[in-house]
Amino acid sequence: MRHYVFLKIPAKYDLPVLIGGIERILDEAQAAVPGFRHRQVLKQANPGTDAVSVLIALDFDSSEEKDDYLQHPLHLALLQQIKPVVMEKAVFDSTD
Repeated sequence: MRHYVFLKIPAKYDLPVLIGGIERILDEAQAAVPGFRHRQVLKQANPGTDAVSVLIALDFDSSEEKDDYLQHPLHLALLQQIKPVVMEKAVFDSTD
């Protein structure tokens, strides 16, 4: 099961700090949540635009483990960290 999160963040925000914080929390969550197999954080900044796109892809053994992650305190902490700066957000799941 793959869980995708797309974020649009203002380009003026301190992106290295934000991305570093996201990666740190995801590393901790991967170590703490059974079935959380892999994570990837990608970003794209286009010159002349006022936003940066961030794509987070998380792999889980099953949808139940993804649901466990979504309720985990580390995921809730991640939401609190990104919520103030997110302009847009979309979430997708794939079982392929």
